[in-house]
Amino acid sequence: MQKTFNLLDIDLDFFVNEIFFDARTDSTNRVTGETYKPWSIVQTIDFLEHHCLLNPKQKVKGAYFVHHHAVFDYLREIVLKHEDDNVQFNIDHIDGHADLGSGDDGYLYICSELIHQPVKQRYYPQPSDRHQRLSPGNFLAYALACRWVKSLNYIIHPDKGNDVLSIHCKDYEDNSGFLQLKAFTKAHLDEMNTIFDGLPYEKAFVVLKKQIPLFLEPQVPFKIIPYDDFLASGSYDYICLTQSPGFTPKASDELIPLIMEYILISV
Repeated sequence: MQKTFNLLDIDLDFFVNEIFFDARTDSTNRVTGETYKPWSIVQTIDFLEHHCLLNPKQKVKGAYFVHHHAVFDYLREIVLKHEDDNVQFNIDHIDGHADLGSGDDGYLYICSELIHQPVKQRYYPQPSDRHQRLSPGNFLAYALACRWVKSLNYIIHPDKGNDVLSIHCKDYEDNSGFLQLKAFTKAHLDEMNTIFDGLPYEKAFVVLKKQIPLFLEPQVPFKIIPYDDFLASGSYDYICLTQSPGFTPKASDELIPLIMEYILISV
């Protein structure tokens, strides 16, 4: 039986005035409070209640994490709990970053090894290269590889960060309306990276679009939505909140108990 859940995935760095990009994704060193400042309580409540349509009197099941890749394990728990069903998630991803793998090498493992495996064997990824491991910056690409994602909305920060990885988009276009993982051999990916090395982005993108994969994973509807245009399409079954300390100032921690007012800790 097909079972679909609606997930609101919130990263605390969304509620900071500027996006920070230079941290290691699992860092615990906080960004400077002189430059990076949290939203006010009023701004935060307004977004949660008028855009996400949350109500503190109607808490939604969910969880709190320090690092964002823990959401991958949480989704797996839910999937395994409903092992007799085909479970997928409609995800509204509220974050300063796409978490689809821009800036790391996870796509090499996903494209050349992981999606070549039977689907249920993908639930426990084990790349041999530590630069390709599951991380806060790529966990959604890994969730796509497990076919847990039915649709994904990336609600982008007011600072307009958009770091979608083109290789994971249908036809390599981040405005195509779909994500679609592609299978390659490791040799092909190594060859592609050699070609791209040193090329300007525009020329590298032309080369990328000519690459023919071995096979394609199912298309997943994908939208990039400016924060002020976002309106939840319905109620949520789960909410995840992640602190992401390497991308947030310590002052933003004051918003955590506020956001947790909308969440009932549960699986």
